[in-house]
Amino acid sequence: MFPTKPRYRKFFLLLMILWLNSGISGANTKALATRLQADTVYNTRAKDSLQIIRLLDNGLQEIENDNTPQAKTKFFATFENAIHLARKAGLLVMAGHKINNIGKQLRNEARYPLAIWLHKKGIEIGKETGNTRLLIYSYNDLGVVFRRIDSYQKAMTYHFKALRLATQAHDSVSRAIAMNSIGNVNLMLGEYDKALQYFKQSLQFEQNRNNPIGIAINFNNIGHVYEAKNLLTKALKYYELSLAINKRVYSIRGIAICNNDIAQILKKQGKYHKALIFLKSALQNSKEIK
Repeated sequence: MFPTKPRYRKFFLLLMILWLNSGISGANTKALATRLQADTVYNTRAKDSLQIIRLLDNGLQEIENDNTPQAKTKFFATFENAIHLARKAGLLVMAGHKINNIGKQLRNEARYPLAIWLHKKGIEIGKETGNTRLLIYSYNDLGVVFRRIDSYQKAMTYHFKALRLATQAHDSVSRAIAMNSIGNVNLMLGEYDKALQYFKQSLQFEQNRNNPIGIAINFNNIGHVYEAKNLLTKALKYYELSLAINKRVYSIRGIAICNNDIAQILKKQGKYHKALIFLKSALQNSKEIK
């Protein structure tokens, strides 16, 4: 009960003020301690992340200008060390994505055995951490490497693994990529109707999310199917559709590919003068890429 006498009331109010101030101060101290702890954890993780990234980059440098067995041994050891540190720091997923991306870089340099090793490491890390996205990327990228070295059945196996996981995860972006990849393998195998089916499914996903580059790629792939079936008018139509989109988004690489593809169709149709114009454009585009 609140005191009624003025003398006691004043004393009681003073006690209340002191108690409230003490409570607020304690809460602030606790909040500050929590913030400092969070900052310490963040700074530690940032430091660990940089160390792991540097290690992986150093591993890549080991083999950039040296393809000897000794350099490869150092490369593998450095990457295994980085994975060990990432596991201890709780940064394994981050390291897995970085490793998979380095695999793509080496794939584009035609260093396929190393790329395969790195993508398989990405798969191992994806399984260990249960990270579906990393697994999807690693499966699909590994499939691309096997496609590049003409191991089509292996490529198909990994692309289907990526597609299955992407479907389960309702990941429409990865589904579109996997379907396009499966279409490419079928195209290489001469399974033109199957290739067309997967390219059209991939195209639908890309159109649904309004992705111009994805749409352009699938239009171009569909053109390749029709060209392989000797349906040149249809092939030309899809190459021109792809070219228009690539020009709109100013993708020089895409423009170069389409100009070259259109030139090949015109050449087959006996329209040599027009074919030469597109070939010259493709050559100029290629110089711009470099």
